[in-house]
Amino acid sequence: MIVVTRLNGTRFAVNPDLIERIHESPDTHLVTLDGAAYVVLESLAEVVELIAEYRAYILSKARDFPAITGYPSAWSGLKTRTLILGLRVVVALGAVLGLMWFLQHRLGKGTGRRRADRALTIVSR
Repeated sequence: MIVVTRLNGTRFAVNPDLIERIHESPDTHLVTLDGAAYVVLESLAEVVELIAEYRAYILSKARDFPAITGYPSAWSGLKTRTLILGLRVVVALGAVLGLMWFLQHRLGKGTGRRRADRALTIVSR
């Protein structure tokens, strides 16, 4: 967050990642992505410098963190998610096919029976 000053002297913090544009005419206007506009005492150059300092600060903090090893990478997580999705599709397909088979045999009224199950009648002369 960068801290800027309103025209009445009160200070407030704004997220520089949400600033869409800054213009001076003659006051400095900060316009955010949601359309909110703020009029501040700082000049355009000062606001740009505050944003650059903020981003440099964030980068320096990120470099201070130790490298984390032993955790799966994003790529292996993607492989795992893809595998799980594939297994879910196969299980769902198996459930649908099993249900179709069951309904065919229960509601088919004799269709689908094997020949061995049918009674054979022999009539002699």
